[in-house]
Amino acid sequence: MEREGAAQSASLCAVEFSERIQSSEFTMKKGYLHFITIKLLNIKNTYVVNLIFAKNSSGEHADDNGFGKLYKWQTVTNGFVEAKKSRKPIMIIIHKSGCQACINLHKKFANSPKLLDLSQHFVMINVDSSRGDELPDNFFPDGSYVPRILFMRPDGELLREIVNTDPNREPNYKYSYWSIRQIADSMQTVLKMFPYSPTA
Repeated sequence: MEREGAAQSASLCAVEFSERIQSSEFTMKKGYLHFITIKLLNIKNTYVVNLIFAKNSSGEHADDNGFGKLYKWQTVTNGFVEAKKSRKPIMIIIHKSGCQACINLHKKFANSPKLLDLSQHFVMINVDSSRGDELPDNFFPDGSYVPRILFMRPDGELLREIVNTDPNREPNYKYSYWSIRQIADSMQTVLKMFPYSPTA
C-alpha cells in the first residue's frame, strides 16, 4: 500500500512537471538544472523529463549573459567537472543584472580577440548572481561586490593570489577588473602556473 501511494505521488509529480515544462509557467535556462536526475519507472512522462535534463547536462554551452557567444561558457557544476577532466584552470566571472560596471565588462569581453584567444586555455564560467543561485564560499573571497573575476586550479581551489595588480585598483576590491589589459595580465599569470594547459 505504501509503495502504491509512493508510485501514485511520483506519477502525479511527473505529470505536473511535464505540463509545466510545456507551458509558459516554467522557463528552463540552459545549464542551470543539471543537478537534477529524475527516474520514475513505468511512467510515460519520465522519458520526456529525463531527455530534457540529459540534453541540458551534455556538451551544450551555458548562456553567455552578454560576455560573448564565441567563448565556451560552462555552468558552475559542469565547469568544475570539465576542469578536472581537462586539467585546465578555471576562470569565473561573477556579475549581476542591471550592474553598469558589469555591462561595460560585457562589451570588452565580447569584442576582445585577445581574451578570446587566452580563454581557450581555461574552463570559462560566468555567473549571474542576481538569479539567487547558491554559490560556494570560495566565490566570495573578499565580499560579494560585482563584477569580480576569480581564478581556480583545475581541482577547484581558489588562486587567492591572482588579483588585479593595477595600482589604481580600490584596495578593498582585489578581484575587480575593468580593462582588457588587467584581465589578460591575470590570465597570462595563471597560464605560467599551468603551462601545459590544453586548448581542446
